[in-house]
Amino acid sequence: MKSALQPFHLDEGGFTNLTSLLVNLGALDPNNPKKEHRLSDRALARILHDIISRRKKSIVV
Repeated sequence: MKSALQPFHLDEGGFTNLTSLLVNLGALDPNNPKKEHRLSDRALARILHDIISRRKKSIVV
């Protein structure tokens, strides 16, 4: 996790992108019983907002 914000270090654990790392950790699963390993609802909402806003920019361009 310590290298998660450094894109070229993500592949050290075999992850090609941040999404695959978060899925593997269970951080995107709202039903994960271990809340310390799960992103907050607010963080998940921000991720969704970022994804949607990037898709809209791609369509416009």
